[in-house]
Amino acid sequence: MKKKSTVPLCVANGATFLDAQYLEGWAHRINVDRLSLSSSCNCILGQLEGGFVEGKEKLGLGFRSGLSYGFDTFAIWRYSWLTKEWKREIAKRMQAQ
Repeated sequence: MKKKSTVPLCVANGATFLDAQYLEGWAHRINVDRLSLSSSCNCILGQLEGGFVEGKEKLGLGFRSGLSYGFDTFAIWRYSWLTKEWKREIAKRMQAQ
């Protein structure tokens, strides 16, 4: 998944994964003003589990699943794309609840 067009799908997959892990309450725990996928503390997993690495370990995520769930990126991706899409996904979930 190397294109910007794959970002929404990856983030949607990641949100569905988090729904299963946290019973859909995870979005309320994210401070979107601090959200930055380039920060290991302020990324999705960082805010949920205290750090990116800690979150991956707790949730049993390997390198590839971190990418396919929109939690991480290859160098050719931009973290800003992921951050923007996660903010959209969280806003959508907050409105639905």
